[in-house]
Amino acid sequence: MIIRSQCFICMLAVFINTVSPLDTVEGVIGGSVVLPCSSAAPDVKFQDCIVFWRHNNSKIVYEIVKGKDSLAEQDQQYKDRTDSFPMEYSRRNFSIKLNKLQHMDTGEFNCFITPTDEYKTVQLIIKDQKRNATIDPTATPEETSSSLYWLWILLPVAIVLIASIIIYWKKTKAPSFSGVTTEDPKEH
Repeated sequence: MIIRSQCFICMLAVFINTVSPLDTVEGVIGGSVVLPCSSAAPDVKFQDCIVFWRHNNSKIVYEIVKGKDSLAEQDQQYKDRTDSFPMEYSRRNFSIKLNKLQHMDTGEFNCFITPTDEYKTVQLIIKDQKRNATIDPTATPEETSSSLYWLWILLPVAIVLIASIIIYWKKTKAPSFSGVTTEDPKEH
């Protein structure tokens, strides 16, 4: 029973990691961050890839088409604020750098790579440099519920894991005493 529970937990963790790859990156107002994205497909050449970077699934942040930057359709909000790493394309690393961070940059950045259909989400959290407090003036109910979504997944997993450990510990730590005493009651 315990082995089945532990196998289930391991499989659930692997499933969550492969279905919903999510990284969290923190930055400060005016600073810079690298938003990671790479392809795990070893047999695909970077010259055959098209990479789409989007902010909150809508604004065009960056595009890399067949190994070349394509900024013609880039949203005005990101003009002169993004960099890529062309020397890394051969390693199928399509990460970008976002400079001069602003409050409105808070949210999800999505990287989609074709023809491999790989999808990566990076959650960007902006902190105020002076107070080092998280600032999220544009948080929508959907973004807030995303955090709760992870809580509802991880909380049951943690409970099952802890319960499995306790059950296992109790079974291996059976009481080691017997009801027979060896002392003579008359000696006291």
